[in-house]
Amino acid sequence: MKTGETLKRIGREAGLSEQSVETCIKNQALFDKLSADEKFADEVPKVTATPTFFINGERIRGVIPFEAFDRRIKQLLQN
Repeated sequence: MKTGETLKRIGREAGLSEQSVETCIKNQALFDKLSADEKFADEVPKVTATPTFFINGERIRGVIPFEAFDRRIKQLLQN
């Protein structure tokens, strides 16, 4: 499946019309912004995995249970 077709499928699943997806795909300013954000994430905070979360500067890569987030945040709030 081509990238454009994949984006259209994802857009449909999100409730967007095909025209809305086409408009987004062809929006060069939006593409440039997304590219700049991706470059920044790779170079500055070194985000190399999805999802990646930062809690008080601590990097958390990958999926973790809500309870682990809750526990970590509560620990930080107590300090």
